[in-house]
Amino acid sequence: MTAEDVLFSKWRQGDSAAGAQLLGRLRPQLRSYFARRLPDQADDLTHEVLIACIEGRERFRGEAPYAAYVFTIARRYLVREIYVQARQRPIDEHSPLFVEHRLGERGLAEAMAALSPSYRQAVRLYFFDGASGPEIARTLCLSEGTIRSRVRRALGELRRHMGVSQQLR
Repeated sequence: MTAEDVLFSKWRQGDSAAGAQLLGRLRPQLRSYFARRLPDQADDLTHEVLIACIEGRERFRGEAPYAAYVFTIARRYLVREIYVQARQRPIDEHSPLFVEHRLGERGLAEAMAALSPSYRQAVRLYFFDGASGPEIARTLCLSEGTIRSRVRRALGELRRHMGVSQQLR
């Protein structure tokens, strides 16, 4: 059980201080996650996800770590915002978000499954879990250069899977 899970358990039992501490711990991670993808909306999206966590506290079933649950919510808010922006103006094909926008959730899962396990792990940690290059390098006991290379190559494979030109780097 993670520290976040312990705090969540206390929060669910009525300890509002534990809830404040939990959300305070998650806030910078969420902010970083959004800032890498949609810097102009990072604060607003972080706030919306924290509100969703408060409002949906009773819906969490505990089948996965609480942080994973929160980042699943964050990803849904991110995808929603990408689609809203895409409707307002074409998405920048040079953006890493283009891959996710173009494939949608089902297509992205298929493309991710086609990646080698090492590429898939690097992409998942970087883009979906919001970990930085140095954090991933420490987690996987690899150099930062290796992580950057894996992420870059994985994005290339995802683009090939979608049929997007490699000139869009």
